[in-house]
Amino acid sequence: MSGQIRVDQITDELGTGSPSFPNGVTGIAESFSTTIGGSGGTTDWTGSDPYTAVMTVSGILSTDVPVADINLSSVTFADVEAVQADWALVYRVAATADDELTFYATAEPTEDLTVQIQVVR
Repeated sequence: MSGQIRVDQITDELGTGSPSFPNGVTGIAESFSTTIGGSGGTTDWTGSDPYTAVMTVSGILSTDVPVADINLSSVTFADVEAVQADWALVYRVAATADDELTFYATAEPTEDLTVQIQVVR
């Protein structure tokens, strides 16, 4: 397992009860949320090939590597398939500046997408 570390190998070097992670990662997870407007209303998407949506997300750092997923908690059952299909168009999420995420899509989503983002620092 060269270059990998198993969870059971993470140890508390200081005896504080907090795990130590390699490469200076503290292991603190930060969660954020944003809603991207689809073309069915006021759209946040611009361009084409790829379509992009630049969203202000306070607390994101330009050095973060975000993990994003769609939040369906407020989507009605009748709309779930349409929202999931639009989320499938998004192929990349990147922290492009402090307090800024850029979403990249292969086509312009028509539905509003509420996205949950997590980073580990």
